[in-house]
Amino acid sequence: MSTTQQEFLRQAMADLGELIDLGRSLTREEMCERLGCPRATFDKWMLPSSNGREMPPTMWSHVREILAHEQLKKKMRGGA
Repeated sequence: MSTTQQEFLRQAMADLGELIDLGRSLTREEMCERLGCPRATFDKWMLPSSNGREMPPTMWSHVREILAHEQLKKKMRGGA
């Protein structure tokens, strides 16, 4: 079973919140700031596939790189 882009983005928001010790998921506004995309675009990505807009492959990679970077930063700080 493959992950939908909505599931991928929701999980990324939760993971980033944990990695930067927020104690919560990132908000949509915070995620947009990290991705450098307009809120309206992000909101379209979060819609069900039949109603939304497909996220470009480069953005999938960008999100993965942000997660990897934050994981490395946490590891370097001595976190798990």
